[in-house]
Amino acid sequence: MLKKRRWFPLLIALSMMVAVLIPSRSYSQTKLADIQGHWAQPCIKELVEKQIITADENGNFRPDSQVNRAEFATIISKAFPDKPVIRKPIRFADIPSNYWAANGIRQAYQTGFVSAYIGESFNPLRKLTREQVLLSLVKGLKYSPSQPVEKTLKTLFDDAPEIPKNSRNAIAAATEKLLIVNYPNVRQLKPNKIVTRAEVATFLCQALGNSQVIPEQYIARISSPSTTTTAVRNQTPQTTQTTEIKPNPAPSPTSQTTEIKPNPASSSTSQTTEIKPNPAPSSATTSRLSTSAEATSPAAVSIETPTSQTNINRTAETTRTTANVTNTPLNPIAVIRKPTPQTLERTTEIRGVWLTNIDSDVMFYRDKLSDAIANLKQLNFNTLYPTVWNWGYTLYPSEVAEPIVGSRQRLVTPTDENIDPELGIDRDVLQEVITQGHKQGMAVIPWFEFGFMAPADSQIAQLYPDWILKRQDGSQIWNEGPHQRVWMNPFHPEVQQFIESLILEIVTKYDIDGIQFDDHFGFPSQLGYDEYTVALYQQEHGGQPPPDDFQDPEWVRWRADKITQYMQRIHRAIKQRKPKIVISVSPNPQEFSYKYFLTDWQRWEEQGLIEELVLQVYRNDLNRFIAEIERPEVEAARRRIPVAIGIITGVKPQAVPMSQVIEQVEVARNWGFSGVSFFFYESLWNLTKEPPALRQSALQKIFPNQMPRPNIFVGWKPPR
Repeated sequence: MLKKRRWFPLLIALSMMVAVLIPSRSYSQTKLADIQGHWAQPCIKELVEKQIITADENGNFRPDSQVNRAEFATIISKAFPDKPVIRKPIRFADIPSNYWAANGIRQAYQTGFVSAYIGESFNPLRKLTREQVLLSLVKGLKYSPSQPVEKTLKTLFDDAPEIPKNSRNAIAAATEKLLIVNYPNVRQLKPNKIVTRAEVATFLCQALGNSQVIPEQYIARISSPSTTTTAVRNQTPQTTQTTEIKPNPAPSPTSQTTEIKPNPASSSTSQTTEIKPNPAPSSATTSRLSTSAEATSPAAVSIETPTSQTNINRTAETTRTTANVTNTPLNPIAVIRKPTPQTLERTTEIRGVWLTNIDSDVMFYRDKLSDAIANLKQLNFNTLYPTVWNWGYTLYPSEVAEPIVGSRQRLVTPTDENIDPELGIDRDVLQEVITQGHKQGMAVIPWFEFGFMAPADSQIAQLYPDWILKRQDGSQIWNEGPHQRVWMNPFHPEVQQFIESLILEIVTKYDIDGIQFDDHFGFPSQLGYDEYTVALYQQEHGGQPPPDDFQDPEWVRWRADKITQYMQRIHRAIKQRKPKIVISVSPNPQEFSYKYFLTDWQRWEEQGLIEELVLQVYRNDLNRFIAEIERPEVEAARRRIPVAIGIITGVKPQAVPMSQVIEQVEVARNWGFSGVSFFFYESLWNLTKEPPALRQSALQKIFPNQMPRPNIFVGWKPPR
């Protein structure tokens, strides 16, 4: 068997050599049967002969197939192989080094044609729209419009109002450069339509100046004295000749991508991304990888990401969100250690870990859960954050959830195809965690992981369509890696009552030490254009509709304030029942949480709505890690409540070396924070390239002795 395997690489190499020796023209003529008579056939043939776009293994071009970000990056890198590098490469969290499109993605990123989706996530499977492809070409080729933008768009396109605000200049520039091909109606741009392989080919043929391959009647052009009325041929990507105008294309600003760690949201992702996350956001919990976060038009190809981290929906599966992890810590600059009085006098410390049912079966079996909690106790952990609301189900028997979601509880997610979906439904896992955790002297703070998010095929989405948020174009689906989600509307009275009832069911029924929320207690800022939210906004704004720009500052603030008002309601309801329950929040950094998920945790903290903050800082680069924990809102919060730092220990399939974990714990301590929490249990010593014994030994050294966790209700004092 081993010998056969040794022959395999040689066979692959020989087959590649044979493929290279086959003339490209012959290849295109004999294998592209599915483009015969196609309107873009000449263009497609030319690109295939140049090996810019290739056929599939069956010899079909698939002209009407949709194009995702990985495919487009690969195509664009072949189309413009000599474009100069304008920025350093980035290690995308969701692009392993052996990923089939890794080289193309890297080149397309470095030459400015594509950027991160959110944070350090690329989201390779996300489909592109026609507008996004044109935007990418314009940015990569550094085109800019020379004619009045609105006049150009309104003159040429009947559907000009559908062009996103942030892309109108780019589309006008693309028009002036004769890049836009509209079939069958030249006046229909269809900017939000998912682009096909044939359409990408025609845009490229125009960008490359390939002559006489596109039917003239489908090329959008300005008919005015200032520009030519016939197609410009033999143009180079950077220079386009016109009869009277010699535009000076100015480089469009390159979007900056923050290299951040995604926030895993459902364990076993982004940032993400920061997408984020954002971080998201994934097999192992995404959000915190989230998430994660999708973005609208320009964001999907070249997003100007915030300087904060991505939402990573704690799901390693969406490692988009998930952290951009490597095998060695990236900290080339020496870090100045800053011991504080609290460091020297530490008597309490949060030593937490998130337990989830994604990429982990620790909660599926009673004995396995019991052993895990005992092991954590031996390693001197003192806080458990078990998920209780994930994938559209509760992980405890819930009378509230059953009529809404269709089941009293479910432990196994649909990703665990080989496990009985009914496994564990006769248990109360939350009660088991509480009983065993308290027996070991550990605090148990259930984590409300999915927040207002639900699977797109869930009973919630099917039976309560008026609960679901929408984008401006009416779409609802939010992609987290390969998974489709929807978001319940936190402004809708029925949704508010359902979520509040779930929370209070846990608070009143179980002897918990607290309850934890995260960025999912908001919703993506793209959403909010559903009928209910629009009517509510108009009611409070004299009949005016919400702004078209989902990032409009007033529109963001209005929605974030509504979520804060709901958080006030939840705070009151919890405290009326159990005043000493700790309300914990584990979000991404403030800038990302607020701007992209409308989660204004800074305001929550200032209003006294939370009593513990566990900030997700899933970064490999130590200096970026430090930059996040030194932000002023973080410093202000830790003067009033215990603030711990969320540290990623790995997600599937990306491992984090223990050396990085140790270093980040040391920084959190030396900077005087109230502790750390690790995401997530399964990657403490299982999902790793290092021996489990080595990892456990290192954790024992991190927590060499037992220590109680800080409690804001019992003697906690802020760092001096």
